[in-house]
Amino acid sequence: MVHDGHVTRLNWQRLRRSLADPEFGEAVMAEGIRCGAFIELDRPVRANGGF
Repeated sequence: MVHDGHVTRLNWQRLRRSLADPEFGEAVMAEGIRCGAFIELDRPVRANGGF
């Protein structure tokens, strides 16, 4: 997002626009990417070394 020459990056929290959205929903993730939002996914490591 650019305003008055300054760039502000959007950050989608848990990939939700509102509490009504499911956490990490695919459609909301796609919308965030289209809007240029910073998308962060936390992937826990399992005991067997996988994700």
